[in-house]
Amino acid sequence: AYLRARKSEAPDQPVFLHLLTADTHGPNGRLDYHGLEYPPEPRWIGDQGKSANFLRSVFRADHDLGRFLDALREAGLWDADTAVIVTADHQCPLNPIYGQVPRFDQAAIERLPFFVLTPENLTLPPRAGAVSQI
Repeated sequence: AYLRARKSEAPDQPVFLHLLTADTHGPNGRLDYHGLEYPPEPRWIGDQGKSANFLRSVFRADHDLGRFLDALREAGLWDADTAVIVTADHQCPLNPIYGQVPRFDQAAIERLPFFVLTPENLTLPPRAGAVSQI
């Protein structure tokens, strides 16, 4: 609703929206979703012992991102001028729960997730010259 309102107020102006969530912060992530409905989680999540709640929060955050992208499409806002950037505000602190996640890569906690979603493929800049800060 916010994005639609902003676009209708100033259709020729860019819109910037920043969302900060704590959905997947350990050890358990955010489990209270204020009555939002989610699809059934994969059965294997419930079999993961102490890491099940964290994995459940990742599953729900992924679903929420999909819902957000669907809302952009439905509002006609998923166009060539749109980029959704997903990243973290810090690297993952060492937490015993993460060590119980199946196939957990310890080196992953030293990296920040960063990906850009656009309706069309982005053109890569030339490799020669200055390096991007992104």
